[in-house]
Amino acid sequence: MSMGRELYLGRSNPLITQIDSLIGWLLKGALNERIVVGDFNMPKGIFGIRTEGYRRLTAKFSAAVDKSARSFPTPGSPHKEPAVQIDHAFISGALRAQAGGIVPFSGSDHFPLYIVVKDSRTR
Repeated sequence: MSMGRELYLGRSNPLITQIDSLIGWLLKGALNERIVVGDFNMPKGIFGIRTEGYRRLTAKFSAAVDKSARSFPTPGSPHKEPAVQIDHAFISGALRAQAGGIVPFSGSDHFPLYIVVKDSRTR
């Protein structure tokens, strides 16, 4: 794998250290149910190849937002990159995503995410 591709997609990406620390911190404690939402500055994949960080997160958590939720950049943003999802929501344990996506609000270079979550242990 080329150095640039390895840095962005692979284990050399500095985000991997942050993601591993986040996963370790989140998995401490007795509760299994977790909701993690944020700007990860990381797409799910590029050209059909999953990014290492996304692979690691989905090994422990379920993705809770539709795969087509392109959250960055918003129209009118100074960023001119093609739209991509770099903001993500993950859930774990008995939580199930009932719905999720972007909210088409302006005012930021990212669209906010929303998720509707149900505890599968309740009716």
